[in-house]
Amino acid sequence: MEMAVLIKESQCGIGKWRPTWLSFLGSRKWMIILLCWYCAVQGIVVNGLVPSAISSIERRFKLSTSTMGRIVQFYDFGYVLFCIPVSYFGGRHSKPSVLGAGLALIAFGSILFSTPHMLADSYSATQDNNSFGSCSIKALWNFSDAEAMALSYCAAEKQNQPGTFRFVFLFCMAHFLHGIGATPLFTIGVSYIDENVGKALSSLFVGIFYSFAVFGPAAGFLTASTFLKYHTDFWHLPAEQILRVSGDETDPSWVGAWWIGFVLASLVAMIAVIPIICLPKVLPESLKWHRNRLIETIQAGRKRTPECCGLPGTNKTGALYRDAPLQG
Repeated sequence: MEMAVLIKESQCGIGKWRPTWLSFLGSRKWMIILLCWYCAVQGIVVNGLVPSAISSIERRFKLSTSTMGRIVQFYDFGYVLFCIPVSYFGGRHSKPSVLGAGLALIAFGSILFSTPHMLADSYSATQDNNSFGSCSIKALWNFSDAEAMALSYCAAEKQNQPGTFRFVFLFCMAHFLHGIGATPLFTIGVSYIDENVGKALSSLFVGIFYSFAVFGPAAGFLTASTFLKYHTDFWHLPAEQILRVSGDETDPSWVGAWWIGFVLASLVAMIAVIPIICLPKVLPESLKWHRNRLIETIQAGRKRTPECCGLPGTNKTGALYRDAPLQG
């Protein structure tokens, strides 16, 4: 009965839709490719694109460093709040479905992270970055230290305007979804690998899986450095102003195209969502290993005696009752 259930769960597909032409996904090769894809996307977005875009987002939306720190923390909030529930309930259901849902959340969070650029007005590279509303830097030369501090406070008030709250909210929600989407990866994902490759190959496949956790951030930084050379609103500018010529990346009049990487990462993630969901609960290649483990479990249960559980044997129990002194 147990083997019949395993054979049924080794079919690729979604729900009752399990066509035979999807059987090619039921191999260890495709399992590790798709999970490494998931791992690489998570590293690209969370550990590559987000850190690279922090300074550009601060400059583009006039956000303070403390605000950006709070945005980054929402990834940890999402991971901590959902790690245990996802690990517990996800392990009792189809692991590939939970993994696919996690990757879909990362894809949605990435596209949501780029929406503030779509909603905001175009960024002008000729903005007067040396003035803060009614507070002028030139006025600092004509005031005392106390008055200069007041002007500095006025400059700080210029940041985090009420109009930017909606952008901060979108960034927080997007990174919160990134945290939720990453929870199945390093919990259920590792368990799924271990259950389908056996003891001999488990360490090898897990090592390959974790190697992409290092590859992802490297690819993310490389991608971000490529797109940050282009102006964030490149379609509104003449061709000679699209590419940054100056070598000074701290120029306050320049904001790179930080958002392109998130859009591409979202598309790359969505490519693998459906194939991951279609993975079988049990790979056909591991059925033999599961059958052997089931046979070993049954044989071990038959050989189990009261002595192995710390209880006296049947004959010893009779002797104990026979030799016990009568009281009363």
